Amino acid sequence: MEDAEFRLGRGYFARPLAQGSLALVLAAVLYVADSHMPALQVLAIFPLAFAAGSLAVCAWRGHLRTRLTPQGIEIRRLHRKLVPWQAIRNIETISYGRVDDVPVASNRARIVSARGPGPNTVAAVQIVRTSGNRVRLPAPLVTRTQDDPQFTRKVELIKVRWQQAVPGTAGHPLGG
Repeated sequence: MEDAEFRLGRGYFARPLAQGSLALVLAAVLYVADSHMPALQVLAIFPLAFAAGSLAVCAWRGHLRTRLTPQGIEIRRLHRKLVPWQAIRNIETISYGRVDDVPVASNRARIVSARGPGPNTVAAVQIVRTSGNRVRLPAPLVTRTQDDPQFTRKVELIKVRWQQAVPGTAGHPLGG
């Protein structure tokens, strides 16, 4: 069984990249305008800082991934973490709706954290560990601005791999 890897789509990079590039151009214009108004050179610091932040967001999102290995699910955010298949009790799909601008989880799901799902999250995947702790996977992910037509297929693949790896789940009956 070969590894399967899920990353965020290109759309997750487009907005911060465009904003960062625009801010970088603005900073350059302000810096070059120094010959006419020296105070503008100092103002160039603000769009430059914004550009650096936007480009840092792109770099950080580039590292986010979920990888299915024979040993378990490897989650990559700031650090790499491997959750063994045997340490997983359930795999849930979380979907969110909005009622009067308040995020509401569907009746089949639970909110991942007290902070909520994030401003644009529509659907995500979380694993429930045998300890009861929930861990949201960085990918696959669906937001209002970035759809993933393969989301359901990816979730099913994660569940199938888990069921194949752990005795007693639907795909790997006990004593079989």
